[in-house]
Amino acid sequence: LIVNRVNSYSKKAYKDDSAIMAWELANEPRPMRAVAIDAYKQWTSEMAAYIKSMDKNHLVTLGTEGIMGTEESAELFEEVHRPAQIDYLTLHIWPKNWSWFKGNEIELGLDSVIAKTVRYIQIQKQIADKLKKPLVIEEFGLPRDQHSFDPATTTTARDSYYLAVITQWKNSVQQNQSIAGCNFWAFGGSARPVPHQEFWKDGDDFMGDPPQEEQGLNTVFDSDKSTWTIIKQFAGIPK
Repeated sequence: LIVNRVNSYSKKAYKDDSAIMAWELANEPRPMRAVAIDAYKQWTSEMAAYIKSMDKNHLVTLGTEGIMGTEESAELFEEVHRPAQIDYLTLHIWPKNWSWFKGNEIELGLDSVIAKTVRYIQIQKQIADKLKKPLVIEEFGLPRDQHSFDPATTTTARDSYYLAVITQWKNSVQQNQSIAGCNFWAFGGSARPVPHQEFWKDGDDFMGDPPQEEQGLNTVFDSDKSTWTIIKQFAGIPK
């Protein structure tokens, strides 16, 4: 089990390594169908308890998308995060995947996308407040303007979206509420997509976009100055 793995460089077992913040059961686990809900609840609670039995030093979370990943049930989302072995809640927000805007009409649908996003965050924040546990906005992203994969294309809509999401975190922190952190998806650095090629191929740069998705879809590149201005503003880094 990876919890017991020993780092070959530091010689520390992962369960004793302070560089690790938490263990996540899976990326976006979900029951998938109603008949599997009981098995899902049993598996998540048992696995969290099992990890805690081996590792008392680290946090444990499920890694869910939130209500969207729990059969669109706020009750189920709350229930699976209630066990004491689950230290905090997570949510992911993907407006494109959830058809919150039509086709490539990102700019036209942006007000609606932001409103739905804020509402989604707030519903789950209320659940976290009720459970008295932190909530981490673990993934959020938006394509570039005109749904372009070209790093030279502007990011006006994305910048507005990032500002709206990160502000939810900032307000929560200032009011001592449950949203404890947020992670944009995803950092691409100096990597660049191959022109006229949508999907990753062996030897291409690695970016934030996984191989099964269009390269350049959600990645924030080192050249995206306006986006970095927003991120740095909240990170407390000088412009």
